[in-house]
Amino acid sequence: MNVFDKVYEAVKRIPEGSVATYGQVAAAVGNPRLSRVVGYALHVNPQPGVIPCHRVVKRDGEVSSAFAFGGANRQVELLQAEGVGFRDESHVDMDRFRVSFLPLVAEDTRVYHPFAPLYSNGSRVLILGSFPSVKSREQQFFYGHPQNRFWKVISGLYHAPLPASVPEKKALILSHGLALWDTVASCEIAGSSDVSIKEAKPNNLRVILDHCQIQRIYCNGKASWNLYNRMIRPEIRMEAVCLPSTSPANAQWSLDRLLEAWSVIVESPPAECPPSMPGQQAEMRNRLEKNA
Repeated sequence: MNVFDKVYEAVKRIPEGSVATYGQVAAAVGNPRLSRVVGYALHVNPQPGVIPCHRVVKRDGEVSSAFAFGGANRQVELLQAEGVGFRDESHVDMDRFRVSFLPLVAEDTRVYHPFAPLYSNGSRVLILGSFPSVKSREQQFFYGHPQNRFWKVISGLYHAPLPASVPEKKALILSHGLALWDTVASCEIAGSSDVSIKEAKPNNLRVILDHCQIQRIYCNGKASWNLYNRMIRPEIRMEAVCLPSTSPANAQWSLDRLLEAWSVIVESPPAECPPSMPGQQAEMRNRLEKNA
């Protein structure tokens, strides 16, 4: 791993809704004096949609005057779209949005969760995955593999159109009082294989629990549930229910079986949206598969 690769790995660890300084990224690479090198690396970012270079700002919070991928205004737009606040037109509010710590990038195979949890003040049900797949890490959002049936299940349960874009997926989750996160913050993993997860470190669920009244927690699959019970439950003292995985690896569970099992998350559907009954599963499956 060369210096530029380390810079890109460090920048991937800046969560959505936060910023880091060039100096912080340089320190994470292993040398606080490499701030200028960080700038060079970001200027030739090979994956602008994957490596979030817009989350790196100057020490005082000022955005770049020559942002490599669209100009200074574009950097401001990208940060504001992620919820970052500014104290004026070009300076981020560093007291509120600067990350407190970036872990050191070492010569190892450890992978870090690259995006933020999804929740709102109205979230009451938390759904936990294990760790993002390769596709999800590339897309910077939950359940990005095209064969994962999560979005078909959620849209089917709430009789909603199958979401295609990230904004549509966010709206579907938040409009029904749900929240999304994963049990693992970092680990060693081979590709997207849950069974290969080693040296797992847990995510801090207090980020969600301290800001909304979560009443129930469900784990998407046994890997998430086992990791939750081992790493998180002893601290927060909330039980979690294990639901069958929506992963394509869980091929023995058909879409209609998943819909029936996952219907437990629908506690009080809106009046115009009657609860899903077992006899409706085939109809929902056919409708969703036509939209696939």
